Amino acid sequence: MTDAFAIRFITEEDGRPLRWTYLRPGMPKGGSIYQAPDSLHVGVFAGDALIGSVSFLLEDQTGGVTAGVWRLRGMITHPDWRGRDAGGRALEFGVAELARRGAGQVWCDGRSRALPFYRRHGFHAVGAEFETPGTGPHYRLIRPLVGEIPTPLAGAPEELP
Repeated sequence: MTDAFAIRFITEEDGRPLRWTYLRPGMPKGGSIYQAPDSLHVGVFAGDALIGSVSFLLEDQTGGVTAGVWRLRGMITHPDWRGRDAGGRALEFGVAELARRGAGQVWCDGRSRALPFYRRHGFHAVGAEFETPGTGPHYRLIRPLVGEIPTPLAGAPEELP
């Protein structure tokens, strides 16, 4: 049996309460505001309730902009709804839109405990596990959207130029 979810674009502001409450509890709120000129934000709804969100920003691994390279940020599903594919559906909805826009790659710094989720959705880890202060161990993860698996710029952030 699957749960019925509505998935649609939302504003960046719509996703903040979930991120602030469950993704980065007790941390400065400015660290999870993902406004950028080229961005898209996806929400998952159970009825009228927003139960998950994910943001995508046109950003390469050096913090600059490279055409076709998008960064996934702030992916969160309300704890009561985890394990029901709400997050996976939101991710795939966003990735499909990026592919429609001609994107070639999506990357993120994903929490190590979420590595199996990201692998199921076509991401592969590059570089060594690294620690993000306040949020724990992470991996740099890349998902190619077209063609061959790209050569990553680097693995862990400390390896970047």
